Amino acid sequence: MMTTHGVSLPIREWSIDELKKLDKNTSGLPTDWEKASIKILKDTLRDELISHQNYSCSYCKREISTEIGLSELDHIIPSSMAPQFTFVRANLTLTCKRCNSRKKAHNPTIYADVMLQSIRNYLNESRQYLWIHPYLHDYTKHIAIIDDAVYEPIDKSPAGSAVIVACGLDEMTAVIEKKKLALIKRAKKKWLSLLRLVGAFPEKPSRELAADLHKEYPDTPLDEFNRKINELRRGDPWSEI
Repeated sequence: MMTTHGVSLPIREWSIDELKKLDKNTSGLPTDWEKASIKILKDTLRDELISHQNYSCSYCKREISTEIGLSELDHIIPSSMAPQFTFVRANLTLTCKRCNSRKKAHNPTIYADVMLQSIRNYLNESRQYLWIHPYLHDYTKHIAIIDDAVYEPIDKSPAGSAVIVACGLDEMTAVIEKKKLALIKRAKKKWLSLLRLVGAFPEKPSRELAADLHKEYPDTPLDEFNRKINELRRGDPWSEI
């Protein structure tokens, strides 16, 4: 859907009634974003985006949900730099909390921070960005995700590299390892650890998860962990927990 800002959106534009509500409850300041009077509009947008994005973050592509604290609406061009784009739908995407926190007020455009406030029309051309814009770029042409943990820019893509560095995606492997260790530690019992690990990482190879468990429970052979994980994934019952 082509918008008044010249960006072809895969989701709808604001309706007339929604625009009237925004006009009534906002004054052009970035702090308007936090007003309680527009919460319903933001929640509706969040629901539409998460469906369009197939429950994945725009920047790291990992799974997200609409639960409080697990996803955030991100201003692609930060509202602190360009408050005039605070409510432009083409400037809004859904991300995980980690990516949005790491990105912060990162300027994704080719223009200096001070220039952005003077630009009236939304930047609707891919060449105006040093960043993967969710509606103007094809993510798969800029970033390759290997084994759900390693992020690499395709053909040394500057836009891909910018997202990887700003969002700390080059640290994702370490983040995943910490998550696996935390699941094992919290479970306290080895077979409960196994169940939780398999549930949290369905795409990870059995041998890799078995190695993680074996590090914490070295008295149990690696092959036994691997066998039980494979049995669990095949749906074969086993009684020892």
